[in-house]
Amino acid sequence: MRLALNVAAATSYGLFGISEWATALPTFVASLLTLAIVYAIAWLVGGRIAAIVAGVLYAVAPLNILNSSSLLPEVPMALCTTLSILIFLLGQRAVRAQTEVSLCLVSGVVLGGAYLFTSAAYPGGVGRVPDCC
Repeated sequence: MRLALNVAAATSYGLFGISEWATALPTFVASLLTLAIVYAIAWLVGGRIAAIVAGVLYAVAPLNILNSSSLLPEVPMALCTTLSILIFLLGQRAVRAQTEVSLCLVSGVVLGGAYLFTSAAYPGGVGRVPDCC
């Protein structure tokens, strides 16, 4: 079980009721947010043309399309990872050293947040010996 993914699904169910589209909503929203972050990263690194190309490539990637229509952990983990990269890049461009250190620390915390979407973040997750053995 994935702790953060379960919380996102429960929130979606609480707001919109239990339905197929409410199940897919958290990962779909995460995919849209990841698209915006990919665009921002590419804008910082390569300019407007690079941002448009990166955004289009991410939006039409078959794995992204398939994963964002199901309640799977890959898309929210990608969101945390890309957000961490964006915050890190902004930290590297910071003028003040204190701001740079703060943003880099926030980047690490956000990257650590991606762990909450994996099954290892839940008691009895990855690495547990099955009861049958």
